[in-house]
Amino acid sequence: MDRNITFLTFNTQNEILSDAKVRKALALMIDKNNIVAGIGNGYTISNFPFDQGNWLYNEKLNTQYNSEEANRLLIEAGWNYINNTWTKDGKILGFEITVDSSKPERVIVANTMANQYMNHGISVNVKQVSSSNYIQALNNKNYQTLITGIKLGYTPKLSVFFGENNIANYNNDRVMELLRIIKSTQDYSSQIENYNLIYDEYLNDFPYLFLYRETDLVVYNQTLCGKINPNSFSIFYNIEKWYRQ
Repeated sequence: MDRNITFLTFNTQNEILSDAKVRKALALMIDKNNIVAGIGNGYTISNFPFDQGNWLYNEKLNTQYNSEEANRLLIEAGWNYINNTWTKDGKILGFEITVDSSKPERVIVANTMANQYMNHGISVNVKQVSSSNYIQALNNKNYQTLITGIKLGYTPKLSVFFGENNIANYNNDRVMELLRIIKSTQDYSSQIENYNLIYDEYLNDFPYLFLYRETDLVVYNQTLCGKINPNSFSIFYNIEKWYRQ
């Protein structure tokens, strides 16, 4: 299956989005099922660069839409909900989503997300830009949030997302140290333990909101039986349990 993953990047150096509680609240306000349903077949929900089927994946990454928890986090962060608007120190909670206008699927996603946020009292402007301006904004990190994507390998390098000069402007010394430890060991149990610690940091900070990935269409003869469950990691998952009538 394809490993093209689409996600929302929060600019963690932005005045409002620098607060991890705000980013997590914004992540929990999004119904990914609604997003995937709106762009048709060929996509499946994604929660992290390592997805279901990968030996490093952990079910704790399966975050769900949770408006009550999102509201609680915003209140903890000092925001007040008045007249269907979140405010703090005279400022309204709102932001821009930058999207490449030449990517119609992503434009649909940006508008869907904006509508979901609006239903939660958050003002979002979808900023459609040309491909050249999009690349410039991405390279210069000149955006508040941005919908982008990347093609991943079988075991993606998390340094792309959490290492130096990442596109979210995300700085976490603990994650950087864990990545160095993982790189220096071949012990699987140690790697899993340290990856799980990275997951905890990610779920606390949410510098990114991973949305969905592309899937391939699997066509097979109706005489093929068994537990045929292709996933985002391998179309041949459980192949030892396939059989013909």
